[in-house]
Amino acid sequence: MVDLQNLYETLEKIKKKIEKNKELFMKNENAVRYALINPFLEALGWDITDPDDVIPEYSTSAGRPDYVLMKNGKAVAFIGAKALYKDEDLMQYISYCVSQNVNYFITSDGARWEVYDTYSRAELPKKRIIFWDIEKDPTEEVIRKALSISKILVYVPDQVPQIKEVPRSIFIEEGTKSEPGEAGNVYGKIKMWIGNEGPFTLEKYNEILVKTAEWLIKNKYITEKDLPIRAGNRAKRYLINVTNRHENGEEFVSFKRLFNGWYILTNYNSNSCIYMSKYLLEKYGKGIPLNIKYN
Repeated sequence: MVDLQNLYETLEKIKKKIEKNKELFMKNENAVRYALINPFLEALGWDITDPDDVIPEYSTSAGRPDYVLMKNGKAVAFIGAKALYKDEDLMQYISYCVSQNVNYFITSDGARWEVYDTYSRAELPKKRIIFWDIEKDPTEEVIRKALSISKILVYVPDQVPQIKEVPRSIFIEEGTKSEPGEAGNVYGKIKMWIGNEGPFTLEKYNEILVKTAEWLIKNKYITEKDLPIRAGNRAKRYLINVTNRHENGEEFVSFKRLFNGWYILTNYNSNSCIYMSKYLLEKYGKGIPLNIKYN
């Protein structure tokens, strides 16, 4: 699971590392991998020490990508690492992907991250579907985009049969508008199933989070003794509480009142709403699956 507070703190540390050691990272690709890329992948839920998650220097018939992300035994994305401010050979990574039938490749110099759709019918520069810059972009914006490559959100088409339907790709498409707190409906009306129950028809992504919490409460998976529930194991903010205030006394920025009078924080973008719903189901619902279909 991704701890959003830990992800935020990791990004802040990476920014400071870049500022302090910029000359080193501009000359040393290995330093970029160990000091910048590896901690970031770990904060996104990938275990870089486990070959079921991440394999470095992955061998293909076309060459050796720097990393491959694995999900359920399937390669889902290659990652190319470069020294800070150096550009990756995009055509080389397309050849890696084609040789292994991998849909996506990601390039990073430790600060800039770009995600490409190998099989998009577009010219090479337009194959890029999302990018962010840890050094320059607001941390909250980086989190919003980076969650698209977190382990929990990566979708493996032929190995997750319970999913009814998914968006065009596992990644957020460039230009999608979903600001923190709004959790707008990106794809139109949403249908969701919790286990075998559903479909529940919803209008906005934050309704997925609210519906999941209320379902868990109604079925007694979450009781008052579980409160307050934090937004991640090490998070400082509360996700669900009997009042609309955090541990430090600050009021929830955006919230909904649940059917039983408790409060749930809804200050999340679309991907975070889905992530937090899965977090609740995994931690309190014994891993009951969340399935979503977009009309």
